[in-house]
Amino acid sequence: QVRDLMEEFIHAVQAGTYASRGWPQSMYGVSKLGEATWSRVLAGQEESVTVSACCPGWCATDMSSHMGPRAASQGAEVRVHHVPELAPAEAIASNPDWQAHYDAIKAGPFATLDDLEWADAYVLGTPTRFGGPSSQLKQFIDTAGGLWFEGKLAGKVAASFTSAMNQNGGQESTVLALNNT
Repeated sequence: QVRDLMEEFIHAVQAGTYASRGWPQSMYGVSKLGEATWSRVLAGQEESVTVSACCPGWCATDMSSHMGPRAASQGAEVRVHHVPELAPAEAIASNPDWQAHYDAIKAGPFATLDDLEWADAYVLGTPTRFGGPSSQLKQFIDTAGGLWFEGKLAGKVAASFTSAMNQNGGQESTVLALNNT
């Protein structure tokens, strides 16, 4: 039923009739609701899956450009790190925006396996790359196999987010792929 409802919404958006059919104006909100509902359906079908949600609110961190109304110290100790860039220098230099981003982050700090072991919870963010997470983040996650095997990641809360420059850019599939990594 959830899948049918979401497909109905997609068709209404494609036809330009979603507003007249009573759908909310926020396509993001509807997709988020659909994803959350589908997660609950899956959790109900599989005893080993637990769905938890946690939203501490908009905090003043590097990620929010320190614009949030609360300090991280009002709720948690927070580390915000990038994963290392993997692309060759020539590829980065071929795109001025990519080069500017690389120049801004190249001094670090960069995420390490020690950060994963230290943290009680993770929020992983990635741009959408053709409906999947970035290779840089995937490689970092793949290096955590030893921590997983030792049980050092068990019982920790995890969340993910993504962005893309266009609607229907693969955001939902990116989050699903990241959460299944």
